[in-house]
Amino acid sequence: AGQTAPSASGWEAWNTGDIYSGGGSGHVAAGYVISAVDGITWRAAEDGIRVVSSPTDDADAAAEAAKQADVAIVVAGAWSAEARDRENLSLGATVDALIRRVAQACPRTVVLLEVPGAVLMPWRDAVQAIFLMFNAGQESGNAWADVLFGDRAPTGRLPLM
Repeated sequence: AGQTAPSASGWEAWNTGDIYSGGGSGHVAAGYVISAVDGITWRAAEDGIRVVSSPTDDADAAAEAAKQADVAIVVAGAWSAEARDRENLSLGATVDALIRRVAQACPRTVVLLEVPGAVLMPWRDAVQAIFLMFNAGQESGNAWADVLFGDRAPTGRLPLM
């Protein structure tokens, strides 16, 4: 869920970007990307944990999946690109509503954000935990899993105050 980058191909693709590495002259078009749901699902399987997923921005479908879970994890993001400022700091009304609906359906809701900078979190008091990564790259799904399962400590330095 979150903002969708416009599609582009060829020489224009460097500027388009994605939630994994942003856009512009520093953009790297990855040969593969491990999504959060894939990284978490693979790691959960190692511990015999079944993952129910709803890879959609449909709040009703997400809430139904959350009702089946002991812990609900919402993955959301935003993107930006060189010479293209974000219009605002919001994840978007539909994303905020989806997070609220999932939190109502499952009281143990965790939100994972992949963003290029600061974002507003009007639902922050409705969820149990919020993790934030700035454009983590092609292995971001495995990084999320490492932190969520305690294989790595969630340490780092934030580039903003």
